[in-house]
Amino acid sequence: MVEHPISTKENNLKRKENDMGDMSWLSHLVTTGSRKELENFLKDKGFRKPKFAAEQFLQAQKEIEQKQINKMNNIIKSTPEYKIGKKILEGDIDAEPTTADKHNKEWLDEKGSES
Repeated sequence: MVEHPISTKENNLKRKENDMGDMSWLSHLVTTGSRKELENFLKDKGFRKPKFAAEQFLQAQKEIEQKQINKMNNIIKSTPEYKIGKKILEGDIDAEPTTADKHNKEWLDEKGSES
């Protein structure tokens, strides 16, 4: 029997959908850290050493998360607010106020002198 091109395309599409579903499930298992479920999933997919593979996936996920944390910490540390707060915490009370703080102080001083 000759297979019609449409049914071949449909089969390929279904296979791709299954593969994408598997990738989504793999991602879910790795991000949630479900070691045992991850090992079972990898074993079902034909991995020869599913325990080792699961450990590698989970280790890679930890590294990705740590890099994201480090990146966010660096962004936070580069903000003026962080730098001012750090100066204040270190005892440098003469830290420069922000522009908004200067404006608010001037406004309050003007209001106080009017009353």
